[in-house]
Amino acid sequence: MVILRVPRKTSRLIYVADLIFHRILRMNYQILLADEPITNDEWPILDYGLHHDSRHLYIPNAGLLDKTDISPQKFAIIREKIPYLFSFPTTDAYRFPFDIFSAVFYLATEYEKWADPVFDSHGRYKETAYESYKQKWYTYPLVHLYAEHLWEFIQAQFPRLERSHRHFTVQFTFDIDHPWKFLQKPLSLQIGGMGKDLLKGNLPQIQERLGTWISRKDPNQCFEIIIKHFPPEWTHFFFLIARNSPYDGRFTHTHRAYVELIRTIAAKGFSTGIHPSYTSYLDSSRIERETQHLQGILKYPTSHSRQHFLRYRHPETFQFLLQAGIKAEYSLVNYETGGFRTGIALPYPWFDLSTNQETSLMLHPTHLMDVTLPQYLALEPEAGIAYAMKWVEATQQVGGEFVLLMHNDTLSNSGMWKGWREAWLGFVGEVMGRVVGSR
Repeated sequence: MVILRVPRKTSRLIYVADLIFHRILRMNYQILLADEPITNDEWPILDYGLHHDSRHLYIPNAGLLDKTDISPQKFAIIREKIPYLFSFPTTDAYRFPFDIFSAVFYLATEYEKWADPVFDSHGRYKETAYESYKQKWYTYPLVHLYAEHLWEFIQAQFPRLERSHRHFTVQFTFDIDHPWKFLQKPLSLQIGGMGKDLLKGNLPQIQERLGTWISRKDPNQCFEIIIKHFPPEWTHFFFLIARNSPYDGRFTHTHRAYVELIRTIAAKGFSTGIHPSYTSYLDSSRIERETQHLQGILKYPTSHSRQHFLRYRHPETFQFLLQAGIKAEYSLVNYETGGFRTGIALPYPWFDLSTNQETSLMLHPTHLMDVTLPQYLALEPEAGIAYAMKWVEATQQVGGEFVLLMHNDTLSNSGMWKGWREAWLGFVGEVMGRVVGSR
């Protein structure tokens, strides 16, 4: 048990204290106002921003959690092995060097994106515009490392204090945008595609297209491979089932073969969620309608989602998802680099800064997207897998949940994925071995 004494209880403070103590450190805690009596002084007592009592441990308060507005923040950063946000100069042996509660809240809520939204050509938050990218905060699971720093700070004074620990876990996730590369499309589109290939002189794709027509086996039909190599209990599918823009796929909830595919995947025991279409992130009716269409296919409710093109907007998109009955969201990912977008490697509740309230929507930060490796980082399979393993190892070190975003065509050995299949399957086997070994 840890007692946290504060000048005032705010929704922001309650949220971040639960995130640090309950979800990450997995220990009991109690929040008391400064004038409330302490019934058991044998427990560690943290004074957050209060007048320093030499009998207690002291944490400085930068004031962010006392506010209710959203505004750009200026704060000091000290760099040791990792960057510490909202830092303060230490003045005695008992003083903590930074406001851990403000720092964690700032990272977990993506506060910088609320305060100063900058978008790329797809309307996504532009990664390179923010300090978290420029200063490479995403390279560390900062929230976990901050929590461990606090634990060490407390345990130095109370060595008999104990807590439980999390085991390393993994979630493999598949976004199904293009279930077939050539087949199952209208004949006019298949002929038109061949015509474009001929005009461009794209001989490899012409050969692949002809081979598909003859064999009736499409390169993107990798679902048997997924079913064989990916455990259902660790794997989620997100199905794109609406076409509202050229960026959406060709297959919708009305396509008979696609409906059958979705039902087959679900029947194998895989979790199935909605992949809301390109324009849905600012359209509550589309998110709700597409969710209902998927539920109609499955014949049971679905509660997981990931936005197509990773487009989301605070607070609208997440509010719309809640209204549609979504309980778990997987869109938090740095698509250019991978890494720890919010410094967190486990599911945690979304905090709506527009209402200053914790919500029931659980965010599952995703730590790497498959396309990042060949497309954004120009990596070949061996180097790409080594890069992916870096994020796995960092997540494993803090007992987190590693989430990988893949697509069915990632395993196709076709196009930009030529030569990647065996590399990916080896990676999956290695990660699963680490999960089993950590239990």
